[in-house]
Amino acid sequence: MKHKRIIFISLLLLLISFMSLYTFAQGVGYIQIKCEPGAIVFLNNNFVGNTSSELGGLILQDVPAGSHEIKIVKGGFEPQSVEIDLKVNEIYVYEVKEFIPKLDVIQKGEADTDTIKQRAGSLLVETIPIDCVIEIPKLNINKEHYGNKTKKTWEISNIPIGSYTVSFIALGKEIEYELKIEEGIQKHLLVNVLKDEVKEILPPCVTFSVGAGNGTIEVRADGNPINSGDLVKVGTKIIFKATPDAGQMIRSWEVDGRKRNTLNDNTYIIENLQSAIDFKVYFDIKPYKIGDKGPAGGWIFYDKGSYSDGWRYLEAAPKSTEWTDKQWDSFKTLIGGTETGIGTGQSNTTKIIDIQGTGHTYAAQLCDALVYGGYIDWFLPSKDELNLMYKNLKVNNNNIGGFASDSHYWSSSVGNGYNAWCQSFSSGHQNYGNEDYYFVQVRAVRAF
Repeated sequence: MKHKRIIFISLLLLLISFMSLYTFAQGVGYIQIKCEPGAIVFLNNNFVGNTSSELGGLILQDVPAGSHEIKIVKGGFEPQSVEIDLKVNEIYVYEVKEFIPKLDVIQKGEADTDTIKQRAGSLLVETIPIDCVIEIPKLNINKEHYGNKTKKTWEISNIPIGSYTVSFIALGKEIEYELKIEEGIQKHLLVNVLKDEVKEILPPCVTFSVGAGNGTIEVRADGNPINSGDLVKVGTKIIFKATPDAGQMIRSWEVDGRKRNTLNDNTYIIENLQSAIDFKVYFDIKPYKIGDKGPAGGWIFYDKGSYSDGWRYLEAAPKSTEWTDKQWDSFKTLIGGTETGIGTGQSNTTKIIDIQGTGHTYAAQLCDALVYGGYIDWFLPSKDELNLMYKNLKVNNNNIGGFASDSHYWSSSVGNGYNAWCQSFSSGHQNYGNEDYYFVQVRAVRAF
């Protein structure tokens, strides 16, 4: 038994010796890969490591001599590979070339309408004759690599911005063209090899603006926001969205000078843009009727029918802004020149404040200082404006403004002496109130 064990061990040692001699006879070498960091390295389709800045790439040691394939892969770029014959004790240096972006090439019967890639540009080519070889050395495009054009259109997307020399080869002739790729733009070339001619067809330009009124317009091309004057790809879906300011509405769109009656429609869509286009949106004051809520959140109590002197409507502030038991004035100051008519409340208020100042609290000053609903243009209504407020909101609209039924309200119209006009919101009767001793309600209004 002991002798058998000795024989087995001897045979095992002999086998190891043969294997060592075989390995020594086969020999090994070294491979140094010079490459930017971040690439993945495969040897004979087996992962062997990543390139790094410390090593200037990657070093492979003790690689058996013989034939090998080295493959370098970097995300978003074309892989690079080489077949080598490594000799014993050889240091093989493989210097990786500049990586070429991985391109999307499409050939088909009609032009493509894919989404614009905003981080790069694209190229669409049509040629006469249709069969043509396209070469772009900077992108490693040639007859064997993407460049054999056999259909009506030939398209590449996701091209990094920059300048490229493009060659077109057909019928034994060659044309060169200097092409500039711009971000988010598809360049369209029409090539006639028979005439030695290359035409660059400009992509459509989209311009847009606000033609009148107050509001904003936002435009998206295939979902991406654009500015007025931007160039876009043919076939792009364009969405125009308008947003009127408070108190405004969309009156119409204008497309290349032709009006489109799209009242209150805030979106206009072109499904497949083919040529340059100019858009305008027209905003207008939103039409109101008596009793409507106004742009400041108050109540419309007068409509003169059309705009003049910068206004058409009168709006009473809401109940929450009303003041109770206020004097018209406390300085016993004679004020002349006020009026009673519709449209005179603002000028009356201005005259009163010019004379009495802002150093104390009184009816006109309270209205003038009011800030509500984003507006600061409030004033104390005139005698006739106050009467309209009573009739159109209190009486005819079921007291929609929430007025005090058992009280009087001040107007900005002076009566005689130290008296000013006020009005009962119970009976509707208008009478004089002493400016100093009469304490009643105050409600501001605005014109727009």
